[in-house]
Amino acid sequence: MAAAQCLPLKFRFHLLATDMSLKLAKSQHGCAIVLGSTGLIILGPSGSGKSRLSHQLIEQWRKRNNYARWVADDRVIVEQFGNSYLVKSPTSLQGLAEHRFQGIESVDWQPKAVADLVVQLSPGKELERLPKSAHHRLVPNGPTIPKMMVPQDHISQAIELIQARLAQESTILPSESN
Repeated sequence: MAAAQCLPLKFRFHLLATDMSLKLAKSQHGCAIVLGSTGLIILGPSGSGKSRLSHQLIEQWRKRNNYARWVADDRVIVEQFGNSYLVKSPTSLQGLAEHRFQGIESVDWQPKAVADLVVQLSPGKELERLPKSAHHRLVPNGPTIPKMMVPQDHISQAIELIQARLAQESTILPSESN
C-alpha cells in the first residue's frame, strides 16, 4: 500500500492537491463514492445499477453513523496524480444523483476523492466463482488500482462482496454497535 494510502482522508487530499504531476483527466460513465476513508469508483453498462448500488452502500454506512458521501453520479472525471487517481464530478452534476424512476435528487457530497478501488458491475453469469486478484487502469498508461467484479443483478450480494473486500483491506466498515 502506498504511503499516501495510509494517511487519513483529509491529508491524502492535501498530498494530492500539492502534487503537481497531473498527467491526464478523463471522463468515465460511472459513480464515485466514499465509504469511511475509501474511495470507490463504480463502473458498468448503462442501467446496470451503479446509482442504486451507490445509494444503498451510502445508506448502510450512514445508518451506522459512519462517513459516506457521494462524489459523482453518472459521469466521473478521473485525474491521474502520480501513482493515484483523483475523482470528481463535472460541475453541472455536483451534489446530484439519480434515483431511478424517482428522479434527480440533491445528495450529501464531497468535491473530490482518491480512488482506491474499482467496482465493476457485471452480469452474474460473467463472474468467476473464485476470482483472481485484478487491477484496472482508469486512464491509458496510468497506474493500476485494485478492481473487483460484482453481480449487477443481485445488489445485496454485491454489497456483501464489497463489504468483505473493504474489511479485508482494513477499511472502516459499518459497525454493529451504535
